[in-house]
Amino acid sequence: MGRRDDRAIRCAEPQDAGFRRTPQCDGHVRGRRDHRHVPAPRDGRMPAADPVRHVEPAGRRSVALAPFGRHGLQLRSHARRLAGRHGGRRPDRVVAGRRCRQARSRRRRTRIAHEAIRRRDVVVELARTERASDRADRSNDANIRSILLYEYAVSGGAWGVLRDADLVAALRPEGAAMHDAVAEDLTRAGFVTRSVRDEGSDARNRTAFLEGCRTSDAVWLIAPEIHGILLALTELVESAGKRLLSPGSACVRIAQDKQATAEHLAARGIRVPSGVAVARGETPAIPWSGPSIVKPRDGAGSAGVAPWHGWTLPRDSVTRGGWRIEERCEGLAASVAVLCGRRRYVALPPCTQRLAGPDGLTYVGGSLPLTDRHAARARALALDAARAFPEIRGYIGVDLILSTDERGTLDTVIEVNPRLTTSYIGLRRACRDNLASACVAAANGLDVDLRWRQCRIEFDADGTVRDADG
Repeated sequence: MGRRDDRAIRCAEPQDAGFRRTPQCDGHVRGRRDHRHVPAPRDGRMPAADPVRHVEPAGRRSVALAPFGRHGLQLRSHARRLAGRHGGRRPDRVVAGRRCRQARSRRRRTRIAHEAIRRRDVVVELARTERASDRADRSNDANIRSILLYEYAVSGGAWGVLRDADLVAALRPEGAAMHDAVAEDLTRAGFVTRSVRDEGSDARNRTAFLEGCRTSDAVWLIAPEIHGILLALTELVESAGKRLLSPGSACVRIAQDKQATAEHLAARGIRVPSGVAVARGETPAIPWSGPSIVKPRDGAGSAGVAPWHGWTLPRDSVTRGGWRIEERCEGLAASVAVLCGRRRYVALPPCTQRLAGPDGLTYVGGSLPLTDRHAARARALALDAARAFPEIRGYIGVDLILSTDERGTLDTVIEVNPRLTTSYIGLRRACRDNLASACVAAANGLDVDLRWRQCRIEFDADGTVRDADG
């Protein structure tokens, strides 16, 4: 730094303003822990010992306090963002801030920064009191303007080995209902929402998907776990370097496998049904005596789920990942949607599941709310399950069974769906706020506070919603 004896340089104390290192300016800076000499001006007067010292116009430099980490790309991005706020002029230097937990220090930093801004000494963006990761997410959320909403059935079933015409036909009513509901909510929230429709060929479908990723700020995937479809799409988005508003590949890789999910949760002390993995031709050893069900390990919803009587397994075309035979749990079938961020998880009002069919295993819809006693137990169990997964973000669904035990000691997690579920259709009707906007905020680590109507909502798997109260 050059020494200037013709004027006194006065600026915010770097330590108290939250700087990690001293800002560069045309003169010496004396802070509370920096006792270097400040040269006196020619008239012999020393600057007053107030928290913010005046900078003469000829020596003014703009120093911005970035409210997140020290990574160079983050700092440059922050500089560009500030330039848009201050007439296109970038700050001369951007310095990483630091978290300040004590209220007294926060008040002092606020006073120093506000005084610096008032005197036009330095351009300072105050580091607020959120966690560092939350501040980074807040900055990133401000840059999300366009979202690619990709729903598997609406898009025609992706391409190549991911395409399954029978699966697309079976999922299209439910998928279209979820896609249309989310797209409407995102548009109302002010996001530019893009979708991918079936282009008629694998090459064009893949090109349309990649082009949608390239031209959007973030991607929201809605796809089944069957045959590894959701995992393949998630990895493709991650390899393109795009922000995901749905769970990451580490979460999907576990949750798409019912056996792996059960083992993962059980290892963390969360109750799951007793079960064993089995392949065709094997004779499983069942360690329980009660009724059992068989389900595809890579299934979605109630597809392929059937009672197990010790006979042959269902046809292999239902699954590519083998089967899981598990004990059938008795109780109230419920589902809980959880909005997941980096450190904060919000459980939405739990819904009951309506199961039909000759065996009572086919999902046909749900309703909300549950009684307060059941809702509290369902929320607690769903939050425990959500916290057990890595790279979990945005909207997920947790299916569980609430036992008849009043204390809830036998409440069981059946599976975790790392994607949007049909419950969204009923929840958005009951929510007074924009639920899709809340999902985006949660995926970016922001706090979510939603208001709910006091009414009873029923919804069907095909997207039909009605007020049960009339």
